[in-house]
Amino acid sequence: MKRIIDYTLLNGTQSVKLRLRGKGSGYKEGLKNAESDDPLQLCISSMFYEKYNDACTMAQELLMNIFEEYKRYCQKSGKDLIKNLRIQKMESQSHKKM
Repeated sequence: MKRIIDYTLLNGTQSVKLRLRGKGSGYKEGLKNAESDDPLQLCISSMFYEKYNDACTMAQELLMNIFEEYKRYCQKSGKDLIKNLRIQKMESQSHKKM
């Protein structure tokens, strides 16, 4: 993820925010200061559409590589493959500052 941040720097300043949240993320949020029960997700935000789009593309490539490594691991170790792994992109627009 650091590579994504570094690639999307704009004039030496961070232009994209990445946040891993949901089950297994270790990210504590809300009044309960607890991990969300939502499925694990990577949230990407930016005020710059081109940088946001670059970060999304790089994140998808990273996840596809992880999926492939996971498949090879399962084949090599004889473990059952979780078959419903998928990338689902959901977008919304907000005018909040990062």
